[in-house]
Amino acid sequence: MSPRVLIHAVMRAHRHPPLDAPSPIEGAALAFIAESDLGALVSILPGGGDEDVFGAPEAAAEISLRHHALLTSLADSVDLAPVRLGAVYANEESAAALLRDQASDFRAALERIAGAQEFAVTLTPLPGGPAAPEPAVVDSGRSFLQRRAEIAARQRNHAEAARAAAAAVIDCLKPFASAHSFASPRRHAAADREKRLVDAALLVQRDRAEDFGAAVCGAQEQAAAAGYRLSVRGPLPAYSFVGEAA
Repeated sequence: MSPRVLIHAVMRAHRHPPLDAPSPIEGAALAFIAESDLGALVSILPGGGDEDVFGAPEAAAEISLRHHALLTSLADSVDLAPVRLGAVYANEESAAALLRDQASDFRAALERIAGAQEFAVTLTPLPGGPAAPEPAVVDSGRSFLQRRAEIAARQRNHAEAARAAAAAVIDCLKPFASAHSFASPRRHAAADREKRLVDAALLVQRDRAEDFGAAVCGAQEQAAAAGYRLSVRGPLPAYSFVGEAA
């Protein structure tokens, strides 16, 4: 029985990555399957049949982290289209068939990110920094109306300051990005908990990475002076700009 393969990412065939890194799957070995001008970085899985590759949820989470770490280690120098973790194929020929069947999609994705790398950008309030005013406490008479007006004014000022801080970050970093993607600041629990004002992905050409880094330092100082923390992570696999196929 031919061993099954798990695809990690697709890239140009001539950009063959080194295969000396450990596979995210224990007992597996990394390999590269080429088909025309495309290639897939895969793990050749141990065992066979319908054995569960991921096992318990804790093991699956660890594999996911190692999968991400593997792709991140390559993203600094190789254009790659991540493939959704869990894309297991019966054999190498089945994996090659995926490259043939979705060749146009993979080529378009790789063209879109050619020479670039992704950075994740978030802006959050510093501890003790700007905080939204508390809602008005129900009272009676004129004092209640006055308090409500004061809180409404502070809320407007707070919202305006937050918008200005977010706009300053975007204006500073966006010129260095060949593409960008903005997520809703409240799209998940972590974003809500951190009170993110900016939650974005920027695609930055590798030959502009040094200038981008200098711009980040300046934007971080500007954000800190206004009471916010600017965090930038990367380079990362270009999840936000190629999708995850298969």
